[in-house]
Amino acid sequence: MSNENDDVQVIYTDFGPRVEERYIGDGVYASHDSLQIWLRTGDGSDQNIALDWHTYRALVEYAKHIGLERGS
Repeated sequence: MSNENDDVQVIYTDFGPRVEERYIGDGVYASHDSLQIWLRTGDGSDQNIALDWHTYRALVEYAKHIGLERGS
């Protein structure tokens, strides 16, 4: 059985192509462009946030700090 989240999409935006957009919850979609993880709101405003490796690591560390993510 196929799930729509298993489909790979290439999305062309003002920021360039992004692939593998997936719904991750709370109205947020994630994709990547091989350099960054992109987060997009699905609320009609389509706000975009790009997380490079350093920013992603900082987000994970913040989640650990507030108790949402266990340390590795």
